[in-house]
Amino acid sequence: MARRCDYCGRGPKRAVSRSKSNIATKRWHHINIQHKTIGGKRYKVCTKCLKTFNKKGFVKLPKPGEVVFSHSVKK
Repeated sequence: MARRCDYCGRGPKRAVSRSKSNIATKRWHHINIQHKTIGGKRYKVCTKCLKTFNKKGFVKLPKPGEVVFSHSVKK
């Protein structure tokens, strides 16, 4: 199961945990993915997109393989 938003394409990022002795341990920062039914179809959507949908309404459904960058667009 991919931990990626179906709407904007955001996914997990690499990060480093630091111990008291400053030893670096690599880890993942996962985004908050929620399953939502939109238009009768189930999507994996990040909470940042859900917040945008609640404010502006759902703009359009992405086509398979299409990435929609909705957070950087100002209206």
